[in-house]
Amino acid sequence: MPLSSMAIGIDIGGTNLRAARVSGTGEILDRISEKSAPDPELVLSRIAEMVRRLDSPEVAAIGIGVPGRVDARLGAVLSGGYVNLASVSPAQRLESLAGKPVVIDNDCNMALVAEMALGAARGHESIVMFTI
Repeated sequence: MPLSSMAIGIDIGGTNLRAARVSGTGEILDRISEKSAPDPELVLSRIAEMVRRLDSPEVAAIGIGVPGRVDARLGAVLSGGYVNLASVSPAQRLESLAGKPVVIDNDCNMALVAEMALGAARGHESIVMFTI
């Protein structure tokens, strides 16, 4: 992502849904939070509204971190916990809604990618991340 571009990052949790618009350097420009729910359609509806509120022409892509098993290459949630999005194809539906590429992966993997690109792991060849 070019430094002049922005992205929307979404963290899907059992208690809260969090989303932020971030700059190409990782600066959080705007953030919003909503309550989570066990109903996948309700969660997807809330996420879609959050994306609408954060989207702008400068946003180049959307990233989603999901608890559970994800096939990142296919953009498919395979299984989840409290919020099981396997039946609702969140990446494909948000891509259609926003008209922008959507990347989805396990939330721990997404946290590691962020640390490698912008955080404490930047510039290191080998890193390990433990999440609980």
